[in-house]
Amino acid sequence: MKRRYEIKEIEDGIQCRICCWKNWRQIVQIPFLYFFLLFFVYAYSNLINDNHHIAGYIFLLFIILIACIGTTIWLRNLFGQEIISINNSRLTIRNEILPDVGWNKHYIVSEIRNFALHGPFGPPSIWRTHSDMFSYPDNMEKWMSRGTIKFEHMGLTYYFAPKLYEEDAREIYEHVIKHLPATAFGDKVNQSTVPDLPTDGLL
Repeated sequence: MKRRYEIKEIEDGIQCRICCWKNWRQIVQIPFLYFFLLFFVYAYSNLINDNHHIAGYIFLLFIILIACIGTTIWLRNLFGQEIISINNSRLTIRNEILPDVGWNKHYIVSEIRNFALHGPFGPPSIWRTHSDMFSYPDNMEKWMSRGTIKFEHMGLTYYFAPKLYEEDAREIYEHVIKHLPATAFGDKVNQSTVPDLPTDGLL
């Protein structure tokens, strides 16, 4: 199975690029939904032109907003990636919708605490719908998971590397921890060695 990520050395640190997990159900369904949405907008815009009612324009803007959100989800499914860059002073997590189109979040390495693996691992089944949540609770947890690695920074908890298999998450984890101080794991960690892999919520 082809890995969804690649790790490379950068100046004073490493960089890991993780391609977004592709939800093929959404990739296929969204264009069909857009076809019906465009037909609805065309018909409704004619109605607005006839009546010139402000509520109609507001509703039309709402539909356009929904279409923009759907387009973002579709593009992220196909081309999105998460880029984790770390050196001895800063951790940067960049989320991209398209190549070079995205946003960065920066974290001070010395302020990171409780850096750990975080289950559940692996992508969910796209053929089990949300109505199956009571029959397959583990699948629902995978849908809702925000990442397979978590940490705390200035009192808030953050996640990255979503929907990775455990062995892949561990490899990324082992590369990242080489640039973290002992305070990121607890007082018992020897900074001169690779610490034991702390885990949280593993299934």
